[in-house]
Amino acid sequence: MNKKLKAFVISSVAILIVAAVSITILLVLKITPETEIAKVNGEPIYAGEWKLSADRKKSSVLSHYKELGLDTSSADFWNTEKDGKTPTEYLREISLEDAVQYKLQLVLAKEYNLLDDISFSGLVEQKNKTNIDNLAKIKVGEPVIGQRTYTLSTFYDYRLSNLKLDLQKAMGEKGKPFYADEQTLKNFFDSVKDEFYHKTDSFVLAVVEKTNGEVLPEQTAKDIASLMNNLKMDFESLSAKVVQTHHGVTINKIEFSDESASSFSKQKSELFEAVQSLKSGESAVYNEEGSFKTVYCISRKDAGYKNFSDVYDAVLSQYRAIKYEEYIENLTKNAKVEKLSAYDRINMDLTLE
Repeated sequence: MNKKLKAFVISSVAILIVAAVSITILLVLKITPETEIAKVNGEPIYAGEWKLSADRKKSSVLSHYKELGLDTSSADFWNTEKDGKTPTEYLREISLEDAVQYKLQLVLAKEYNLLDDISFSGLVEQKNKTNIDNLAKIKVGEPVIGQRTYTLSTFYDYRLSNLKLDLQKAMGEKGKPFYADEQTLKNFFDSVKDEFYHKTDSFVLAVVEKTNGEVLPEQTAKDIASLMNNLKMDFESLSAKVVQTHHGVTINKIEFSDESASSFSKQKSELFEAVQSLKSGESAVYNEEGSFKTVYCISRKDAGYKNFSDVYDAVLSQYRAIKYEEYIENLTKNAKVEKLSAYDRINMDLTLE
């Protein structure tokens, strides 16, 4: 072999080796949804899990940096530093925090035998299986619970919301962290009943509006409210006075109580909200379908609290939900998080589907 040919062969081999090494490095550095980017208490967090969290956090990052004065439409936005961090770094950080909490809940689900596979590939497989099962049900006319077809993002939400409920129930069994006997639940009920378990008071109201569907100006509505506050009459006397001083209005008497509150709040939501803070003899102005109206509270009777036995299931669910959030918050606070080499390279360019 002459020297020129030998040199050519050597150089060609060297180029091939360099190319092979380069390709190997690129493959090693390439981030896929299954790439481990961190660990929490030794359990891997995958790039795909981070991306699902980042998709949810992106809008809050945009809002955060917009408030700080950055142009979110700029081509350099994601790499522009503000207050010591670029938007990319900030998104990476808060998305990891979210992914950590997500993974901790999956670990709990595995401990309570609610899940077998808590990897990212496991999520994908469960999503695909659910879609296939749903399609089979649809073909034979069986009902489908939830969505007919899930994306990874929607299935992530669906699975997590169901796991939370299942975990709250499992962890609320006797001998488990959230178990509560009846006395504990009664004490909890007493602590929250003012906010959640008070019956809707009985109201007798006078509502003033423009006749013939015309629009009542806001200032006129306020003037009528001031007039009624000063008069403090019964409905008949009040009605006569208002109609006398403000032509072209009608005044109607409306009553509702706890028994009718549910339907009333749906049919007259604006009025229902407007009277919640009123005492007898007080009035308020509210807007209903573009027209202002005045409501005067002729009387309000305290309806008291719902019976504990009647709302037992709701109290139990609320108690477990609160304990669960406290448990997860404490678990997250004390978790050991280790960032891996791929963490600093993860970004929104990652494609999941």
